[in-house]
Amino acid sequence: MTVFHDHNDDSSTNEGYYERVPKNQLIFDEEFGLIRQKRRKTSMVVKNKLANWGRENRINSKFILDFIPILKWLPKYNIKGNLVNDIIGGLTVGIMHVPQGMAYSSLAGVKPVNGLYTSLFPAIFYMIFGTSRHVSLGVFAVVSLLVGSCNLRVTNIIHENIVSENSTLLNHDDDALMAVSISVVTSLTMLVGIMQVRTIKLTIKLVLFVITIVFLRIPLPKIPDISLFHYFIQDAVAISIVSLVVTISMGKLFAKKHNYDVDVRQEFYAMGFTELLSSLFPVWPSSTALARTLVYEAAGTKTQLATIFSSLLLLSVVYFIGPFVEVLPTCFLSCIIIVALKGMFMQLCCIPTLWSVSKSDCAIFFISFIATVLYDVVEGLMIGMLFALGVVIYNIQSYYSARIVEIGRLSHSEGQAYFQPVEKYRDATVRSGVCCVRFSAPLIYLNAERFKKSIEEVIKLPISAKKRKEEDNEKEKSLKLSRNSSGSTLKSKLTTHESIIQTQISTTEAKNALTSIRTVVIDMSSVPNVDYTGAHCLIDIFNEQRKSGISLYFAAVPLAVLTTLETIPKMMDSGMIACFYPSIEDALNNVGITTN
Repeated sequence: MTVFHDHNDDSSTNEGYYERVPKNQLIFDEEFGLIRQKRRKTSMVVKNKLANWGRENRINSKFILDFIPILKWLPKYNIKGNLVNDIIGGLTVGIMHVPQGMAYSSLAGVKPVNGLYTSLFPAIFYMIFGTSRHVSLGVFAVVSLLVGSCNLRVTNIIHENIVSENSTLLNHDDDALMAVSISVVTSLTMLVGIMQVRTIKLTIKLVLFVITIVFLRIPLPKIPDISLFHYFIQDAVAISIVSLVVTISMGKLFAKKHNYDVDVRQEFYAMGFTELLSSLFPVWPSSTALARTLVYEAAGTKTQLATIFSSLLLLSVVYFIGPFVEVLPTCFLSCIIIVALKGMFMQLCCIPTLWSVSKSDCAIFFISFIATVLYDVVEGLMIGMLFALGVVIYNIQSYYSARIVEIGRLSHSEGQAYFQPVEKYRDATVRSGVCCVRFSAPLIYLNAERFKKSIEEVIKLPISAKKRKEEDNEKEKSLKLSRNSSGSTLKSKLTTHESIIQTQISTTEAKNALTSIRTVVIDMSSVPNVDYTGAHCLIDIFNEQRKSGISLYFAAVPLAVLTTLETIPKMMDSGMIACFYPSIEDALNNVGITTN
């Protein structure tokens, strides 16, 4: 009990102390008990990371269940509630797989049966490793175009080498060309899978099981030719990115709609191992298709068990219906491709809306589209990515991104105050001798110099003085007009003389306002991060303005940014750390400004 009373006495004493002293960031952290993480040596950090990695990835039952999700949900499968919906959804999507697989095979440059295999094997493997209940893996128009472009280029190179080495082989040997094409797409599939698996942190040894195939029409597994990898590394990168982005985004979309979780990390596993295992068969890289996934969801599919029923339908086509549909005319399959690509072409109708919302996004869309049409799919995507990167860099260092905005205080009721741009709000008030500004961008090496110049410009000529100067210019213009129209009467001369005197007085007041700024408060609540150059930029501004007799205060700095700044020795030595405040109001209170 004695300790309890002593603690209360200390608390009451501390509370009185904190009410009396100016509440800068240091006092604020001390009063409310900021929990700081101890800095450890790099060697200790690496050692702990490795130990945690070993514990997290130890082979145990939980790891196996997380790595192979089907073992987790299949024993708990609700036959009564889900089976009928899964059968309907599986058969419906299976019907879509048949024409799409056959039609997209012409895009990929292989036989129609390979399209059916691409719809069959990846879906089965994803059912084992995937966590989304609704995505439908199989052929996808964009990926098929990427594969077809790569296949055509690499097949021609390989075939020319074969012909040059063996003069008895004719150039028009279709069987030889198709064999090369299948070898190319399967090798490409394996390389895509390797890239997708390598994007995760954990290294897993791939164990290949010997698959016993009962049905003779299903091809036996065969390891692809890895010597072809160097021909299409660039294509594999583009395909792996496209398939991952589409599959994960679709999975998260439907997971949010149906209130379940998608493990993004496991999706990387699932897509990688799906492509690796599928590459043992004559398929090309697979991905999620929007149309099939929408049909899956609309048909009421509950789990990935629906894949079993769509796969059974595909097998029936391969066994019994395949010989009848293999001779379908090309124009029939072309209609399927056109209908599937209709949504892609309709994206052009979104350009006006995109332009009105974001001109930079519209420019990225247009450049990517033109580059893809003029060159190829892979080159177009690469050009679009590079252009998007350039737009991001330009936006970071542009005038509007690195712009300093002067803010004023808005308050119509006691105890409530807001700080908004002076240019936008009529009632935003600016205190005499104080300039409050806001910066809403990362402070990094790309925009640090512009940030510094903007601060100096605001100090020299704040917006309040600019407005006054503009008003004086307008008065002077109107004065000249009235002087020209009033004639040379004595009355007009007296009026003109009084107006000139009044204008001179206003101009003098404006000039005095230019030199009246003695304190600048920088609102950094919208600065997400600061790099080394940005931190030293803040220090330079603080020291330079202090030499000029101007005090700088930093308000509402995010804790992550403040932690970064505290690691800079110069900031601690200069006493700059004492000029950080938890809010703009606290900063204004500390400089003696009444905020009521």
